[in-house]
Amino acid sequence: MINGLINLDAWIQNFLLEKGMGIEMAHYILLSFDLLLLLVICVIANWISKRIIVKGIQSFIKKTKNDWDDIFLDQQVFQSLSALVPLIIIKYLAEPVFSNFQVLIPIVSIAVKVLIVMVIISVISKTLKAIEEVSQRIVYFKDKPLGSYVQLVRIIVFVIAAILISSVLLGKDPMTLLGALGALTAVIMLVFKDTILGLVASIQLSSNDMVRVGDWVSMPKYGADGDVIGISLNTVKIQNWDKTISTIPTYSFIADSFQNWRGMSDAKGRRIKRSLNIDMTSVKFCTEERLEYYKKYELLRGYIESKQSEINGHNDAHSHDKSCLINGRNL
Repeated sequence: MINGLINLDAWIQNFLLEKGMGIEMAHYILLSFDLLLLLVICVIANWISKRIIVKGIQSFIKKTKNDWDDIFLDQQVFQSLSALVPLIIIKYLAEPVFSNFQVLIPIVSIAVKVLIVMVIISVISKTLKAIEEVSQRIVYFKDKPLGSYVQLVRIIVFVIAAILISSVLLGKDPMTLLGALGALTAVIMLVFKDTILGLVASIQLSSNDMVRVGDWVSMPKYGADGDVIGISLNTVKIQNWDKTISTIPTYSFIADSFQNWRGMSDAKGRRIKRSLNIDMTSVKFCTEERLEYYKKYELLRGYIESKQSEINGHNDAHSHDKSCLINGRNL
């Protein structure tokens, strides 16, 4: 394609010069023609990638029995990926198109490289969102704080993207910029203090299984008492019983004490301790009349009768043993 475009430009330029047109004007007309041709090629390539390739992928995914691949369609991962096609075409055709305007080639090349990095970052970000949503549909990962790890990966990806874009704009090696960032470690630690603390705390919470999404936790220091509805890299969201939302830093669950009621929920019961004051002078044995009176109540009747039967049986057994002992002594 590149050789064909070069030959076409040479033929058009010779044709214009033969018609008596000036060399400078011929270059501008040739640039306009090449830009128009490049635009047509990019539009056609974009149409093929979106309308044919991406639509074919969508049709194939919709026919599958899995639900997780539909999430990638909802997040528009493939649509974003198709944006690379026209950018790659511009990157390879920039030199022959701007051959008569060499000063524009580095500018176009830098702009295309920056856009390619941004598109790749967008694809990775949407893929991570899709993976996070897919993991929430898996029972094993449903109560795990995977959102914090996804946020961490996204931060790393954005940092790498910033380094790459800076290296492209400045014309420096990415490793050189990365080494320069080592001198700014103290500033980075200060800026990302909450993120670093949240990362360490989220890892500890996950590895020690201290908090899950759906747990009932209480943190009196922050006035929070309710269900955990979200765990991210920096914050934990708790929905209180009055439906208000408390947002607490993740590292507070490591630095401060809190109460997790998961054990009570798993036990399907709750032990409650209450004080019951009894006047000792009011305690006495029930008479037959009082027992007959209590038997009028349906809830007490069965208990009283069963206990009376148990007591009578016990007394009969002991009275029989006592009679045998007395008779033995008489003998």
